[in-house]
Amino acid sequence: MKKVTRFAIMAMILASSTFVGCSNDESIKPSSDVVALSRSTAKKANSTEANFLGQTYNTSYTYGKSIETKDETGTKLTVTEVIVGKDTKARGYVVNKTSDNTFLYFADFDRSANTMKATNMITKEVDKVEDVDKNVFYNEVGGDMIQLIDHVNTESQYTTSSWFAWVKWTFTMDHFWGTSEVDRTGPRYDSNLNCYVTVTTVKRVFWIAWSGTRSHQEGC
Repeated sequence: MKKVTRFAIMAMILASSTFVGCSNDESIKPSSDVVALSRSTAKKANSTEANFLGQTYNTSYTYGKSIETKDETGTKLTVTEVIVGKDTKARGYVVNKTSDNTFLYFADFDRSANTMKATNMITKEVDKVEDVDKNVFYNEVGGDMIQLIDHVNTESQYTTSSWFAWVKWTFTMDHFWGTSEVDRTGPRYDSNLNCYVTVTTVKRVFWIAWSGTRSHQEGC
């Protein structure tokens, strides 16, 4: 694929949604290890997780499928579907540290509004992403984050020419969750000679990149 095409696709990826607000270790589970959990008994939620989900949905919920993966630091994570009420498709996803069941992250997908609310349970950072249906990765898996993680797990172990493998390695799609600065422009000055810079950041949730810009005052 020509270089110009790669940059064009990267621009499309970063512009496809509005941001508001890897290892080759053999212990990563491949596609055959996606676990269909018993919704009533298989997953044991800790009290923090149970309280959070109860307040978030204020109705009954059950757990669905689960999959194990690793973040960019090598920490093993378990991602599990949360199915709300009588829904047949996952509404939310909880992410626990596999070793001790610590509740790390949560993402809620409102598919009727095409929004996602992502919560970092450690830092308490909450982000809302709009127009998720316009994101190329989200559409590739039909909004199924278990399937997306399964793809990434598989491509981290085997060399293929698939779409996920190409994007993951070409664009360093290697942060499971978090915000990073990717560009800084300025300085510029207002009428009072206050100095500003514009910072472009990328927010990653389940390896999917959502972009946004923010301007903040900074001494020069």
